[in-house]
Amino acid sequence: MEQSELIDQMINDIMDNKNTEAGDAFQHLMAYKLNDALEAKKIEVAQTIYNYQEVDEPTDEEEVEEIEQEAEQT
Repeated sequence: MEQSELIDQMINDIMDNKNTEAGDAFQHLMAYKLNDALEAKKIEVAQTIYNYQEVDEPTDEEEVEEIEQEAEQT
């Protein structure tokens, strides 16, 4: 059942004084929200872990020599 259907069901259950059914619908809605939040956090953490900056390798001899000279100076 979709979230919008659950909301409609919960409101109808509240209006009909079916508190137990309304509570069940509310718990399902909160479960959907929790799962959505967890999924978003998983994506955020995965992007943080796997989106690192790759270092470009020098392509010509002069760049390699410059990098080696800089390394020797430090």
